[in-house]
Amino acid sequence: MKNRYLIILVLIVYANINAQTKYDKNEHDINQFDQYLNFGLDSTLVFLNHLHQENLKLKQKKWIANSFFLYGKYYYLQQNFTTAIQYLNHSEKWAKSCNDAPTLSYVYNIKGLINYSNGNNAKALEFYQKGLSISDKNNLYKNKAMILLNLGSVYSIEKDSINYLNNLKECIKTARAKKINTILSKAYVNLALYYLNKNPKEAKKLFQLALNESIANKDVKLQLNIHINLSNLYLDENKLQSMLYHLDKAKKLQTILSDSNALFYIYFNYGAYYREKNNSINTINYFLKALQISKTSNIPPDRIIAIYEELAESYENNKQYKEANFYHKKFRTLTDSVFTVEKNKIFNELHTKYEVDKKNLKIDLLHKDNLLIKNRRDFIIYLSLFIFIILVIVLLSYKNKIKFEKIRSIEKQKNYENEIALMNKNKEINEIKAKYEGQNNERNRLSKEIHDGVGASLAGLRLQLSQVNEELKNKQISTINNQLTNVFKELRAISHNLNLNYIEENNLNKLLKELIQNYAIDKSMTIKLNVFPDDALNNINKNLKINLYRIFQELLFNTKKHAKAKNIEISITHHDNFLNIIYEDDGIGFKEHYKKSGIGLHNIKERISLFNGDLNIESIENKGTTVLINIPNNYE
Repeated sequence: MKNRYLIILVLIVYANINAQTKYDKNEHDINQFDQYLNFGLDSTLVFLNHLHQENLKLKQKKWIANSFFLYGKYYYLQQNFTTAIQYLNHSEKWAKSCNDAPTLSYVYNIKGLINYSNGNNAKALEFYQKGLSISDKNNLYKNKAMILLNLGSVYSIEKDSINYLNNLKECIKTARAKKINTILSKAYVNLALYYLNKNPKEAKKLFQLALNESIANKDVKLQLNIHINLSNLYLDENKLQSMLYHLDKAKKLQTILSDSNALFYIYFNYGAYYREKNNSINTINYFLKALQISKTSNIPPDRIIAIYEELAESYENNKQYKEANFYHKKFRTLTDSVFTVEKNKIFNELHTKYEVDKKNLKIDLLHKDNLLIKNRRDFIIYLSLFIFIILVIVLLSYKNKIKFEKIRSIEKQKNYENEIALMNKNKEINEIKAKYEGQNNERNRLSKEIHDGVGASLAGLRLQLSQVNEELKNKQISTINNQLTNVFKELRAISHNLNLNYIEENNLNKLLKELIQNYAIDKSMTIKLNVFPDDALNNINKNLKINLYRIFQELLFNTKKHAKAKNIEISITHHDNFLNIIYEDDGIGFKEHYKKSGIGLHNIKERISLFNGDLNIESIENKGTTVLINIPNNYE
């Protein structure tokens, strides 16, 4: 006991000397805290008490906030969550008072862990997101990687595989870039566990990366777990030599750690190894060793059931039928027991629900009885007032008649105004239709002029140049002729875009692909088109097809001209009740006033209004633009 306190005293002195040489005292104190954990929780508490008293004397808010945080972390490790939250609240208060971003992000991370441990995943996500936001704003890369790793655990429990993978990959990216190796190795392991059943080859690769990192970090416990998992993977592949290699490595590491749970799985896998080798004696021996360890360790019932089954089969193969029968009985008994526990759990839940419903029914009946008594009392009161009310009604009837006439007059006025508004609306729609019909006629005229006039002239000129150059063989003339060919193609595309007949003759899917190809030809933008179902655009009527094509022309033109976007994604989905269009780009966006003043957007709104559709535009400067269009299916 004396020696232990002597070690603590020496470490405290060392901490004080070292603290004076470190620029970031908080980070130094956290590192010291982690070192004291190696000496046990008692040693850590002595260090914390000394550190807190020292920080109170120094009267630095940042240091006081940090010592409160370390108290919170200490009690979290002891699973005394109530006390941990109290200290973390103190730390949060002090950290906010001095804008101590690192401590705040640490506090929110531990609060997230506590809520995760209590099964409150929604609250855990809330705290993790707070900590992540602070870490991002203040470039706290280690904190960010640690919180991303913990966020992944919550999404894993919530079966949200997309967010789980995204957070893990972001964690790996951050940890790798900033060489945060301790977190990187754990992130590799978590990602490997995700791919364990989905993609064993990828899982094996990630386990190997994690193993390399954990060896560099001297993280013996993580190495042990990785070797056990790799032995399982090689067992599934029937690569028994590789399996044995990792089992032997795991056994050596377990001897250092004295981890009984790990030893259980090592013996279990040794048993599986010798089973595949048809060595029944060693198979039985190792499964019995694993069974013996399970009696003093926290092993899930399904693993013990598996051991009973393995032993029963192994004894039976070895013609030791008495022992085989013994473990068959054990297997059936434990299986039935686990089933009974699950059944009882379901029964208790149903019974609890029944009792709650019964209690609620009793309360409801009591409420109805009270309501009946009240109704009887009210009936007497209402009856006594009835005659008075009749008299009042007679006296007020004349007034009500006048009021009714006034209301009728107002309703007539409203109906008249509605009819006028509807007429104006129809007039507006007719004007818009007339406007676009005129535009379509003009487009057809221009298309014909371009195709028959300029296009024909260019084609003739190109033919003459080709004939002249047959004798001259001039490279410059060939180059000019090729350029004329490209100009001719562009004019032909413009002619098709303008020509209403061409649009009417082709389905919208084909037209959009040609339009996208024209805009993507210079490779300055990548345009992706998604249509669901595949035939969603095949059966829309001619009028809608023309207007939708013009809308996409306008959107792509605006993006090309103003947005400086590199990527555009167009999604068109045909639902039962409406056609949904989502147009997204990653350009510079535009300010709010442009929604009202832009001619292009005004034209789009007019076209959508022809079909009673909805338009919603979300644009954030430097973060891109999203256009949402919904057109009801009654447009036919």
